[in-house]
Amino acid sequence: MIIELINFKPYQRGALKGFFDLHIDILTISGCSYFEKDGKRWFTFPNKSYEDKNGQTAYQEIIQTTNAIYGHLRAEVMRQIDALNGNPEKSRHQLSKSYQEDHRTPEGEDLSQHYSSKDEDIPF
Repeated sequence: MIIELINFKPYQRGALKGFFDLHIDILTISGCSYFEKDGKRWFTFPNKSYEDKNGQTAYQEIIQTTNAIYGHLRAEVMRQIDALNGNPEKSRHQLSKSYQEDHRTPEGEDLSQHYSSKDEDIPF
């Protein structure tokens, strides 16, 4: 799985530290947000605001994943943000095996039977 953080734009407002697009294989998700607060770091997928029943602004994520997939994406996004910020100690950390090479999901399920061979003419 190719995961690439692109178009990072720093922004300073409270815990919000920047915006970026997330490219995952053939999919690009525009409008992700990066946050830091009290030593914790995370990102969110694009969301839309709405008014809740109390008249307060609330947010709903447009894209949702499992916790395991989000954890894998979060680790890679944080590694790439560290690399952009010139933090070599944190950016040096890599996953022990590439999911693309290992053909396993973050939960450990083997997906190798679903992959095409390199010789097959499949356009994706």
